[in-house]
Amino acid sequence: MVNPKILIVEDENIVAKDLQKRLMNLGYNIVGIVSTGEEAVKKAIATSPDLVLINVRLKGGMDGIETA
Repeated sequence: MVNPKILIVEDENIVAKDLQKRLMNLGYNIVGIVSTGEEAVKKAIATSPDLVLINVRLKGGMDGIETA
C-alpha cells in the first residue's frame, strides 16, 4: 500500500499535531484531525481512511470506543 491514509481522532490539539508531524515524516498521508466522535464518523465516511487512530477518552457525546 502506497501512502496509507490515516485519520487522527484526538481532543488534545498539541498531541494531535505532534502525531501528525511524526506520521507525515514517516511518509503517511493524514486525511484529517478531528476532536469528537461525531466529527470522526463524518470525516471517515468522507475520506475512507486506511487507518483511524482514536483516543479512547474523547470530549463530547461519544467516546473513542463508541466511535470505533
